[in-house]
Amino acid sequence: MKSVFCLILVVLTWGESVEAYWKMMRSGLYEEAAAKIEVYLNEGKRVSEAQIAEGETLMQRAQVCKEMKERAQTVDMVDSVKVTKANMTEACVKMIKGCRLNKREDGGVEFVATRGNKRLMSVRNGIGYDLYRQYGDDEKERLSDIVNSDLNDNYPYEMSDGVTLYFASEGHGAIGGYDLFVTRYNSETFDYSEPQNIGMPFNSLGNDYLMMVDDIAGVGLWATDWRQKGDTVMVYLYKLAGTESEAKVKKIAFVQDDDKTEMRFVVNDSLIYTSVDDFRSADAKTLYITLREREKDLRLAEMLLESMRVALRNAEGDEEMESLKKDILENENYVLVVRSELRKLTKEIRQSEIKQYE
Repeated sequence: MKSVFCLILVVLTWGESVEAYWKMMRSGLYEEAAAKIEVYLNEGKRVSEAQIAEGETLMQRAQVCKEMKERAQTVDMVDSVKVTKANMTEACVKMIKGCRLNKREDGGVEFVATRGNKRLMSVRNGIGYDLYRQYGDDEKERLSDIVNSDLNDNYPYEMSDGVTLYFASEGHGAIGGYDLFVTRYNSETFDYSEPQNIGMPFNSLGNDYLMMVDDIAGVGLWATDWRQKGDTVMVYLYKLAGTESEAKVKKIAFVQDDDKTEMRFVVNDSLIYTSVDDFRSADAKTLYITLREREKDLRLAEMLLESMRVALRNAEGDEEMESLKKDILENENYVLVVRSELRKLTKEIRQSEIKQYE
């Protein structure tokens, strides 16, 4: 089977292969995508140096996605709204009340800190954006290269502690276009710490624009164009972990899976496994690992679907409703496909394992 796949890759053009790899990654099959890319680069014919460099970048991104997915957090969803990118800032300000975030004429944004005498802003420099800070009427100053990358850095938001800064960047090893990062100001070094990618579900292969947190109300939000079409953005409102929010919360068991997760796989009426080490068949064990990964993908898809249904209930106008209905139908079909795959995988695992007892 592997040799047949390699032969197909040789026939495909590089562009067609890259699109196939991206499709796998969008489905959450990051490790598999990296393996396929490696096969193409090793066995594909007439692969240029530029294509090799692109392939290696894709493999690295797939590996980062895999690691982020394994550490994904649990999110309590409160609400969501679908808006155009042009209206994203206004929508976020309405959801996090009292936030002073404004759009700038150059396309960047300006955030006024809680104390009112400090502004954090993204300023267009040439073809991209850098983050700046300004106190009162003083001249604005560019943040250091610890924060600013050689790509776009945008959408700053500072917590009420005056130390913690969230922002979006295309640099710092981002897996999508923009990823969300967090950094903290160090009063001893007079600079910020190394920005940390805040991981999934807040970051994706799409553009993740804005992270805002209201620690008093116990809610936060992020804006993303992941799985959106055209110039649309989804803004998700969620409950902060360990807080009591007055908002009505819809509990979503998000993509969270680690070695401590309880396992219970029914092989037959008299055989139930509680550890991957229980498998006698190597093929069954491999298939079970794949099954767990696809279960994560299903939970992610179900979370997005639930958020879209919430948005539909709050939709204004026929055009928005029709667009959401179309997106919901598309995601419902995707969920059905994944559920079908899970049933098939479960059957194959049982058949492979039962053979070991015959």
